[in-house]
Amino acid sequence: MKETRYVWQFNLQRQEQSSVDVYYDLVTCKKVVCKTIQKSAHPQLLHQFHMEIQVLSQIQYPFMPSILDIKENQETLSLFETYIPGMNLKDWMNCHPIQTRLFRFFYILQALNCINHLHEKEILYVDIKRENFLIHHQILYLIDFNGCVYDQSQGIYFSSPSNADPELFLNTPKTYSMDIFAFGTFMSSFYARKNWILSKCLKKDSKKRFQSIHQLKWTYIIYSFIKLIIVFILSVFLVLNGGKETLERKYKAHPKDELIFIQLYEKDLSKQKGTYYEKIQSNLYQWIQVKTLKESLKNPEIAFYMMKQAILSQNSMYCQFFIENIPQSIQTQNKELTQFLIQIKEKQITLSFCDQYITYLNQSQELDTLSIFMNLLVDEQIIVSNLNELFELHEKMTPNHPEFEICSIFYLEYCLFLQTKELSLPVPDSYQQSQNEQVQTLIHYLERS
Repeated sequence: MKETRYVWQFNLQRQEQSSVDVYYDLVTCKKVVCKTIQKSAHPQLLHQFHMEIQVLSQIQYPFMPSILDIKENQETLSLFETYIPGMNLKDWMNCHPIQTRLFRFFYILQALNCINHLHEKEILYVDIKRENFLIHHQILYLIDFNGCVYDQSQGIYFSSPSNADPELFLNTPKTYSMDIFAFGTFMSSFYARKNWILSKCLKKDSKKRFQSIHQLKWTYIIYSFIKLIIVFILSVFLVLNGGKETLERKYKAHPKDELIFIQLYEKDLSKQKGTYYEKIQSNLYQWIQVKTLKESLKNPEIAFYMMKQAILSQNSMYCQFFIENIPQSIQTQNKELTQFLIQIKEKQITLSFCDQYITYLNQSQELDTLSIFMNLLVDEQIIVSNLNELFELHEKMTPNHPEFEICSIFYLEYCLFLQTKELSLPVPDSYQQSQNEQVQTLIHYLERS
């Protein structure tokens, strides 16, 4: 940008004909998001860009970005909107499973209010998924409106396969029912099992779903309130009858309850000494001796959580234990993590696995094991085949992610290793902007080499 008002900070996303960057506004002294598209881009992309401008021009909601400015030149069109800090909800939920379970009612309610506000403007969001929500200080913000259409529109320009209404691509007017189905897929990520509200949202026949987001919202509030009353009554009954259960007793009584399990596991983890990875190793050593652990591993969510813990430990003995004790059906559902466990167990990381795992991480965006994976690439001195895909993966790592600093360090060490083999990888913009002293030192070494 040639405008002196806006000073470039870092890139959030870059594609062939568009980009999303963060700038510093010298007038307001605030960060802003700038979305830019080439005028030569595909007409569908241009339509989506103009649609986002239209939507942002109509909405005035504290938990959505506001349009600030539009710039145009002979080649590009740029949209400036408010910058919202935070992490995308999918990554945040992976990092905070307990908070997700405890406060899911409030997160779902906030999301419902955002979609309801759009419906009041006769706008369908269409692509409702966790990646399109940012969470900051426990508040959800809805972003990315380029997939929106108006109620009764005939065409849809964008939707993710995971949340697409079965009637989406029929030649019929698009209605609010599409968003209700998509919201059902969004809600399902907060629950291990379907409840009747989810089932009603996900009915294939749109006429059998909730008739509006407003109706869904109040049904969900009443349903949650009734559950809360029941839990309160049971709690009072237990207290009056002298029932005082410790977390350990609760776990023994309900070894498959993922909330109780993770609470107890992380409580024990906090008591361990050493670095984060040493704490995990010590904690796993204690837990593999717990008799009820094998029963707990029959719960897919607990198994998934413990597979990642074993990977973070980098200990072949622990990896072998979970390979032997997690049901085969769950291992099949998580074949990439299972393969990672096998690689660590056999103490031999293969090139084919590394290439497959990079693709898996790019598709799933489950970045909490990325630091360990990069560490193994450096230690084993493996040159992956898909270096460009590895770079794209690290471009997705945002400064707000808990693994950001350690991933940036391992990535730069890997770049230095590649230079010894006369190969190179670019450094993501976010890493270059890092204030970490070790990161800056490694970048300096790369530039000198």
